[in-house]
Amino acid sequence: MDASLFQSRHEAFIRQAEASLRRLTPAATARPARLHGAMRYSLEAGGKRLRPVLCLASAAAFAPQADASHAATALECIHTYSLIHDDLPCMDDSDLRRGRPSCHKAFDEATALLAGDALQPLAFELLATGYAANPALATALVSELAVTAGSTRLVGGQTEDMGGLAGGATDDRLEFILLGKTAAMLSASFAMGALVGAASAADVEHFRRAGRASGIAFQLVDDLLDLTADAAQLGKPVGADAQNGKFTYAGLHGVEATKQRIEALTAEGLVLAEIGEVFQRRVVGQREQPVRPGHVPPIVEKGRRQAGHAVDVAGIVRRQHQRHHRAHRQAADDQRPAVRARILASGDQRLARGGVQLLPFRAGEHAEGLAVVREPRHANRMAAAVAKVVS
Repeated sequence: MDASLFQSRHEAFIRQAEASLRRLTPAATARPARLHGAMRYSLEAGGKRLRPVLCLASAAAFAPQADASHAATALECIHTYSLIHDDLPCMDDSDLRRGRPSCHKAFDEATALLAGDALQPLAFELLATGYAANPALATALVSELAVTAGSTRLVGGQTEDMGGLAGGATDDRLEFILLGKTAAMLSASFAMGALVGAASAADVEHFRRAGRASGIAFQLVDDLLDLTADAAQLGKPVGADAQNGKFTYAGLHGVEATKQRIEALTAEGLVLAEIGEVFQRRVVGQREQPVRPGHVPPIVEKGRRQAGHAVDVAGIVRRQHQRHHRAHRQAADDQRPAVRARILASGDQRLARGGVQLLPFRAGEHAEGLAVVREPRHANRMAAAVAKVVS
């Protein structure tokens, strides 16, 4: 897909997400007007619309039997409620959100609290009414979002995060926070879109895991931007993590390790999304066609583009020639080789460089190709993973 086509599709998804928000949520003038005004103030505060766009794009990657707009809007309602509550004085105490006063500053604390409260049931109302004609789909979507927004994911991650450094600086606790605060909602965005797209259970799980990896990378980039950017760039105060004693990956492992993990997580997300797509079939007109090997779906291209942009803004990505010189030395230190593996179209030699090996694999009669691995034994793992998908 060329850049202009990608850009046009991306903008179309944003327009669809914006139109759905206006159409499916109460007007600011609905009674009580102050409550609904606060809800719309926060919903219409701008932003990248990342979660609804990922949901819409994930559905479009398959052959959707329903409109993904209700699921996309439900995700944005939950995300917006979490931002309203995060900004409250009793939580992160932030006066700015997306370049303008936070909801509790534009209105008042009680109204902001109630606006967040009202957005939660609205999200599930949208799923229940929007997919009433397909009870199985409605149930799956409600379950996915309820678990994501609950005490073991989004709210649980925020609870642990509030403890800051005083709660204990352990890897296990940090991973729980990362999985809950940001990764859970991005994972649900991928998965809910795939569910609306009538994807197979295997593809839904691959999309869910791709979202999880992308979500952690997204949070790590956000943490680094808090250290390096300014308020005008981010649209919110910077330096708040250190000021509030927040427990972050950069604080525990250092900036360089954070950069390296962002790169590894981005690669992992692309692997998972591509595996999910390679064995999918797409409806084109009146006939069904297999996705061609090596095809990069819009959802993968979007993730690659956004991750690269965010990383570049923070000054994180080392230049390509620097990676070439250091690749062999890094290979010896890399303890996470599996996330750097990637399924390639047969004959593609571009990634066979600097400390990696290009090994063929076969997974039954349906799949074969090349795996880029650090060690030969990982080719067998990748083959097993592919065999599971196609079986």
